[in-house]
Amino acid sequence: MKSGNIDGAVVAEPWRTRTAKEFGAMTIVDVSSGPTANISMSGWAATDKLTSANPHTFAAFQRGLNKGVGREEGPHGPRAILKTHIRIDEQTAPLVTIADTRSAPTRSGCSGSPT
Repeated sequence: MKSGNIDGAVVAEPWRTRTAKEFGAMTIVDVSSGPTANISMSGWAATDKLTSANPHTFAAFQRGLNKGVGREEGPHGPRAILKTHIRIDEQTAPLVTIADTRSAPTRSGCSGSPT
């Protein structure tokens, strides 16, 4: 984008906010609004066989993910991680939309699950 070789892209957060700020990219279509507002741009998947054989492990994974995403602001909160691990600057981090997975489906409601 910086060199001008890209005319358009589908960019998920936090890079959407970063490219807008750093390169002047503008949103033409927001793929995270309307009927797709709560659809994640990334995710985790496992077979029913694996999750059924390891229900406690799967539940612990979901709790950990929800705890991390749902954590309040602070030195280990999601915005701090944006700054330290993804190198989003201090001024851009508050502008990034962070999904709340606490209302995500359980194993039986996961996409792709045969149950």
